[in-house]
Amino acid sequence: MPMFKSSSNLLITGGTFIDKSSNGLSAIHYLYREITSSAIHDSEERYDPPKCHPKTRTAIIGNILGWIKDPQKQRKVLRLHGPAGAGKSAISQTIAEMCQECSLLAATFFFSRDRNTGKRLFATLAYQLATNIPALKEKIEEVIEAHPQLVAKSMEVQLKKLILQPLAQVGSSLESAPQCVIIIDGLDECSGDKQQADILEFIFFALQQPYFPFCFIIASRPEPRIVACLDSTQHRDKCWSINLNNRRDAKEDIRIVLRSGFAEIHDNPIHPSMATVPKPWPTDFAIEKIVARSSGQFVYASTVLKFIDDPEYEPTQQLQIILAITQRSHPNAFSDLDKLYSEILSRCRNPERMLDVLGYLIALIQGADAYAAMWGRSLGTTNLPTILDQLLSLNPGDSERSLRGLHSLISVFTPTHAGSETSGIKFHHASFADFLRSEKRAGRFFIKVSAVHGKITRSCLRILRDFPPKNVTHDGYCKCLAENNLVSADSL
Repeated sequence: MPMFKSSSNLLITGGTFIDKSSNGLSAIHYLYREITSSAIHDSEERYDPPKCHPKTRTAIIGNILGWIKDPQKQRKVLRLHGPAGAGKSAISQTIAEMCQECSLLAATFFFSRDRNTGKRLFATLAYQLATNIPALKEKIEEVIEAHPQLVAKSMEVQLKKLILQPLAQVGSSLESAPQCVIIIDGLDECSGDKQQADILEFIFFALQQPYFPFCFIIASRPEPRIVACLDSTQHRDKCWSINLNNRRDAKEDIRIVLRSGFAEIHDNPIHPSMATVPKPWPTDFAIEKIVARSSGQFVYASTVLKFIDDPEYEPTQQLQIILAITQRSHPNAFSDLDKLYSEILSRCRNPERMLDVLGYLIALIQGADAYAAMWGRSLGTTNLPTILDQLLSLNPGDSERSLRGLHSLISVFTPTHAGSETSGIKFHHASFADFLRSEKRAGRFFIKVSAVHGKITRSCLRILRDFPPKNVTHDGYCKCLAENNLVSADSL
């Protein structure tokens, strides 16, 4: 920060002056040096970030932009959530760029596995507020000049001193600010449940201040601590929620992404062999097969396109590898997807039990699918959490608890959940089960399903050995099975 700032008609003769203002840096440059600049949406470190194809997600993007621009909105937090690979970051990036073009963007922060701390979150937001909103710059600079050590303080102190205090001083002079948005993406990547919850509480605290003019978009996977906070009676009425899982328009959007991606691959000069391949390529059958496997999640489609676009290989051959993938996966076909799954699985506190539960789950679903294919009617997979507890000799609820770190990949619903009369478990993404069944892809998380079927058989024999008591009638035996949740009463 330059000495004698804003001075005039100043005459100094002789003497020695020592600049203690952070090596002579201006306040804003000093702040920039201390922030997590790589987390800003247009940072060099994030290039080339994922974003939506111009013809996809149009309804969602339109609704979000309308909400941002609405000066009368009552809910100031948009919760954008969905499982891993559902396209949350792409939507966040697209909204950030569109809002920046029309001066509606206040600030952004994109968490990731290598940007997983919130210690500099509010300092980073404050820097962007100073650069994006001229009325705030001088007030933020004054705070930094007076207290340059603030950037090393707690998140709460940073929020209050670097953001709330300048806003209170500026007051009503922020004419266009009410329509500006702050975007926080990937909150689930922030290390530690407590820090995630603290960030959310600080955000709601800021929104309570009458002079705070911004709204928030918070994008994350549905991790338990985040869901608990946003769904609490204290905060739920302040949030507007968009769930990206199983949206009706997702398949059509993925179809558009695939057709556009394949067209670019076909015309790319790095693939000279494609000059002899007639258009349209590939066939509708191939595209529909990939769309079906995507389970409505964009991560599968984007990973497929990256694999096929590899300049070292022929696109047509790469496509055949993709189409031929069943349980035996090509070792390099889904490296990006595999890294994502491995990262999520590695966070579970009891990996051995988690893999046991997942293995039994896959085998039971596989058996139910085989039954349906043979007999033409569904066997049903309700009450799976209870059945898994019984088969694995676990305490009630242990199987469900072992999967709590996998909410972004698996849905676990019980009768206690709103709108659920039965309990069950469902994979969000079909390729996750494929990943677990492939030793080359899953590595230490590999599940040998054939061995699991043997374990289930032994478990069933153990359960049958333990009951019913002697001299029990057939009806009594069936009642005993139903009471222990080993079969549905409707199937007896």
